[in-house]
Formats: sequence, structure tokens, C-alpha cells
Amino acid sequence: MGHEVRTGWPTGATIYGVVFRPTDGKVWYPAGADWEVFGTDSRTNDDYNAVTMTETASGSGYYRGPFPTAITAAGTYDVFLRLQAGASPVNSDGLAGVKEVQWTGSAVAGGGAAVDAMALSELITEVQALSKRTSDMVLITQSRVANFLNWAQMRIVRRCPGHVDLETSDVSAITLIASTWQYSFASLSPKVFYPLRLYYMDETASVELYYLETDHFDRDFPSPADLADGIPDLFTRRGSSFEIYPVPTAAEAGNFLRLDYTKIPTAFDTDLLSGTSELLDSDEGLIMFATSEAFSAIGNKDAEAAKYMGKFELWLDNYRMDKDSLFMAEGNSLLSDDNRHARRRYR
Repeated sequence: MGHEVRTGWPTGATIYGVVFRPTDGKVWYPAGADWEVFGTDSRTNDDYNAVTMTETASGSGYYRGPFPTAITAAGTYDVFLRLQAGASPVNSDGLAGVKEVQWTGSAVAGGGAAVDAMALSELITEVQALSKRTSDMVLITQSRVANFLNWAQMRIVRRCPGHVDLETSDVSAITLIASTWQYSFASLSPKVFYPLRLYYMDETASVELYYLETDHFDRDFPSPADLADGIPDLFTRRGSSFEIYPVPTAAEAGNFLRLDYTKIPTAFDTDLLSGTSELLDSDEGLIMFATSEAFSAIGNKDAEAAKYMGKFELWLDNYRMDKDSLFMAEGNSLLSDDNRHARRRYR
């Protein structure tokens, strides 16, 4: 045991986990070895820090930590991973993801401790062996296999835009400006791959915005500034920007838009052969895709390339059901039917 909670994040971060019980929303208080309402006796994240996450190697961006063994009741628990900004945990620390743990009372359900992901060096060795190019220094080289693996990662996330291992959020980078309805998210870090949800943040007045497809937004609000203003509750995406409606006034200026999104996975780099993929449990798929590309590069190996690509596609269909939070999802995601026909109360 000891690696039950895992995530990917840019290297050098300090990440910790706070454990919640979904059945009643209570938080685990390690010092008291008990569940309580968050904030009891003025306690903060510094008191609820129950999972210490450790980067496996400098530069890897792969973090692991132990689920608290003092929790002995079997059940499903949510671990809120927080990005520590200062010397100690505080409630304002940003969210680095949420991990669901199926716990038997002493181990992760269905197999106990996590199986470590394969390092880049191991993935390269496997692809070269399957393509009969072991230790190739000419054609199926380390650098080329790393490229194949990166293509595989992007193929996977395009099919799984809501990949749970890549979910993150930004709560303070997009600041509202009076009379301004367009806001870029191009500079957010980690870099945005797929926006999931957008919120207007104003303490107890915070609301989730409803998504409209761009053509519907343009039809209903061709000139947003000439229509209603106030707290925004509708938005559309245009390139690397959001357009929101109603248009903020001076009363809303200074508040934030919080974006929940999946980030672009960290690329493999042969300068870090110990690096692993942030897409957990993806080694099999990465190898099959890269092997198919290797046979294509060799030439006159169309049958072998097609065989491995077919295996990859079958694997990816099953992987998507396990990893894509938007697969068969309902509600206010950009892919949901509810949002395709979102309310337009300002028409």
C-alpha cells in the first residue's frame, strides 16, 4: 500500500489531500481520527491534511500518496487534492483535482495497492521489441517512439475529453471587467485541453453558467453590450476565449470566472526516461498505438500496423468508459444535451 491516491501535475508542486465522505459531506480529521463538519472549532485545511502526495522523481510530474489507514470503514471516499501555495495548507489553496477511492477498510477495492505506471524507458523497450527493432538507433529510435507515445496520449484525450486524471480548475486567473463580455483562457496554467464547466464566483452568490453553442449565442445575443447587464449566467466558447451574458457591471467587476477543465497531458521527453504518463492505466493502449506507428514507419508492414491499431481502438472504447467523466454524463457540461438546448431567458 501507499500509492492509493495518484495524480499528474507540473513538477515541483506541493500537493496534499483532504478526504471527504460523500454520504454526509463530512471531512476526515486526522488528529481526532473521526469525521466532522468542515471548519469545526475553526479548523482549516492545515488540520484536515490527510494525504501527503510525493512526486516520484524530480521532473516526472507524477504524484502518489497513501490513503489514511485509520479510516477502517469500507466505502467510497473523495480526496480533494489541494495545491499548497504557502508554508502550510490554507483553505484558499487551489484545487488540483478530485480522486474517488473505493476503500475496503484496509486497501483499495479490487486489488489493493496501485500498480506503478511504466517509465518511458520501459515503454520504449516494449515498443521496440514488439516491432522487432530492439535497441534500434536508426529508425525506431527512442526519440521516435517518444513521439509515437505522445501522439497516442493526444488520441486518447481527444476521445476522452473529460479524462478524470487530467481534471483541474482555476479559480482566480479570469477576473471580470465592467462592460466586458469576452475573456481569454489561453494563458491558464496548466494549459487547457477541454473546458468542462464555468462558474461566476461571488461567495454565496456564486452560480454555474449555462453553455450555449456559438451559433445560438450569436443569434440570441448579436450585440451583448446593447442588451442586459449584471451577473452572467450564459456563455459560449470561441477559440481560446469565453463570451458571457449578461455583461458584467461595476458591481461584478473584480469577481472571478472559475474554469473547470482537463489539461493537456505532459509530453514524454527522452531527457527524462523515468517519466510516466499522467493518463493512469494507459500503458497498454500507449504501447499498442506506438507499435502500430512503428510498423507504419518501417514500411511494408501494413497488416501488422493495422492489427495493432485495431487493438488500440478496442482498448480505447473500454478505457473511455472508465476514464471519461463526460461519457454518458448528464448536466451542464459542454457536451450535454441539456446545454445544447439551454434556456434563453433573455430572448
